[in-house]
Amino acid sequence: MASAGESDWVSAAAGGVIFLAVIACAGVYAVDRFQAATAPKQYAAAQAQQQVQRAQEDAAMKAKAAEDEEARAEKAKTEQEEAQAYASAKNAIESVRSSLADPDSALFKDVWAVRGKLAEAPEGVFACGTVNAKNGFGGYVGYTPFVAIGSTVLTPQDGIFEGVFQEVCLDGKKLFPVQV
Repeated sequence: MASAGESDWVSAAAGGVIFLAVIACAGVYAVDRFQAATAPKQYAAAQAQQQVQRAQEDAAMKAKAAEDEEARAEKAKTEQEEAQAYASAKNAIESVRSSLADPDSALFKDVWAVRGKLAEAPEGVFACGTVNAKNGFGGYVGYTPFVAIGSTVLTPQDGIFEGVFQEVCLDGKKLFPVQV
């Protein structure tokens, strides 16, 4: 516990610091008032310049905040679109799996979610890749390319496969690999 002498010294020091701060503020105020009284035009011009500078700084801060908010909104939109695209690609892969003679034996390789468009149809997210699965005799048939969207699955056995593969998988925009 501090003795009475130490407490008085601390109180005096704190009071001195506060007194000096008040004196400094009064000095700044006095200089400001002196400048206003001795050179009113220059003082008014300086004040106007400070107001313009503050307004510019405020506008810049508001513009930066709006830009940051726009960037956050764009990032959230992009993340939502990516999540939807991934879900669409996974759904298409499940359609590929269900189209096989032995769905549990499916081995996928090089599967990508691809944003593409066919003729007049709206743009969509396709799954492009290769799949190997067992046939009815229990043997693997080898990796076969596929293009899938929703419940539609195309393989080289389908007559339109080559054109669709070119238009979607090769000419479309690769989004990301899909883990299967």
